[in-house]
Amino acid sequence: MESAFNVDYVDERLVARHNLEKQGRAVEGLAYVVGMPFSAVVDRITSTYQYNRIVVFSGVGKSGLVGRYLASCFNAIGVSSVFLSPSEAVHGDLGVLHAAGVLIALSVSGKTKELKPVMACARNIQLNTYLITAGDEKCPLAAKATGTLFLPPLPEIDPSGMLPLKASLMQMALGNAIIAAVSDRIEFSRERLAYLHPGGAIGEALKESAG
Repeated sequence: MESAFNVDYVDERLVARHNLEKQGRAVEGLAYVVGMPFSAVVDRITSTYQYNRIVVFSGVGKSGLVGRYLASCFNAIGVSSVFLSPSEAVHGDLGVLHAAGVLIALSVSGKTKELKPVMACARNIQLNTYLITAGDEKCPLAAKATGTLFLPPLPEIDPSGMLPLKASLMQMALGNAIIAAVSDRIEFSRERLAYLHPGGAIGEALKESAG
């Protein structure tokens, strides 16, 4: 069956390669924006773990999906974490913040209105909140956060220039760096991983290495 679109496959592959290179450079660029706010987030998550509290992630759209991913990864290293949907939060789920040690809010623009009541509640109960955003220092949510990790505001790679493809990748990459730093702080080990991850290929590999 012939395609309904006139596609130049050679040109398409060149564009894909160019886009992948731009994404790689975007992630590399994060290394130059890591500063004290990064260490503050790692400190707070580590203390949250030590005091048996939970890490709460919140965001909408693609940022929300990144938040779910990061919560899952933190659970994998034994740092209890949940994702709080902003829409569900204002319908009764804000109570989870009372069990939290820190709130991590994710917003590409730094203007996500759905996050405002979540961050306002965190401030009211004196819960530390950290924002990860590609917005600038004047974005509304930064003023409501304890600290902000700013992503480089780089052009997007899709034809519209509007889909947060590169921004979401940077959120995830920065989140992964936070996970790695916290893992080091709490002295996460293969033995601990074997306990928390008994299934799947990882679980089998750990069983085999343990003899």
